[in-house]
Amino acid sequence: MIKIKDYSYSSFYVITCSLATVLIDNLANNLSPLVALLYVTIIAILYFHIVNFKKIWNIYSLFLKEHKRSLLFVNLCIIVMWTCTYYGNFYSSPTIYNYVYFTTIGMISRFKNITTIKNSIFRTILGISLIIIPFFLNNNQTLGALLAVIGGTSTLFYNIITYKLTSKTNITATQTLAVRFWGLFIILLIIIGNKLNLSIITPDTIIKLIILAFLSFILQIWLSQKGLYAIGVKYHGIIISLTPLGTLLLQGIILNQWYWNFLALTIICPFILNDTLWEKLMFFKVDNKANSS
Repeated sequence: MIKIKDYSYSSFYVITCSLATVLIDNLANNLSPLVALLYVTIIAILYFHIVNFKKIWNIYSLFLKEHKRSLLFVNLCIIVMWTCTYYGNFYSSPTIYNYVYFTTIGMISRFKNITTIKNSIFRTILGISLIIIPFFLNNNQTLGALLAVIGGTSTLFYNIITYKLTSKTNITATQTLAVRFWGLFIILLIIIGNKLNLSIITPDTIIKLIILAFLSFILQIWLSQKGLYAIGVKYHGIIISLTPLGTLLLQGIILNQWYWNFLALTIICPFILNDTLWEKLMFFKVDNKANSS
């Protein structure tokens, strides 16, 4: 039986994800998105190698001998996912980015084949509309919204690959994290190269980067895994679909930047993309009709 406290992991995931997105610019305000991402990546690599220290040799051996292709695809997805996240928040607001990002994930995962689309034409049209609307509401942040679509799509592919790995092998999701950031690290190092200026890295900046790495790369993943285990995919999916709403509220409270034109969208979106909420909405509609007649 699921207890009230079991929902806390998924709830804190919403808060952590929202907070990390809102604070990206604030915590790395004297660094370019790519430089900030490089330092956060280094911190994440160190952390996950320490956590998996006893098994690190076995993890690399297994990936390099039997799962080279998966290793390549995981790293490619991570490169796209996190580059889009850091640049997306640079070119758009946290609210818009997280809204489009999570809507894209929900839309593609829910309507991933032709049969599902044919059986849910109305919901499919609504879902597509939910993704397109931000491009018209805030056309000065179109690039950020487009990066959110790309980032959300790459995240979904990453989830599929890691799920197959954990279900078919003895590799856990945490162990995958130890090897998934190398592609991103190498690409960033090549792009930044000699432009890296260590003189601007102060103790204050280091603390901020550690906080950012902890919020975006470490704590989010741990809370997501614990949430899935505690309450299952269905209820975890319902709760994390509230992340765009959480981002809107935290951006308003912390940065005093309110996007009230997105309030209705962040509330409506979970009901359209989540099967359980959609069924409850349809039942409520039918029940009201029956009572009125």
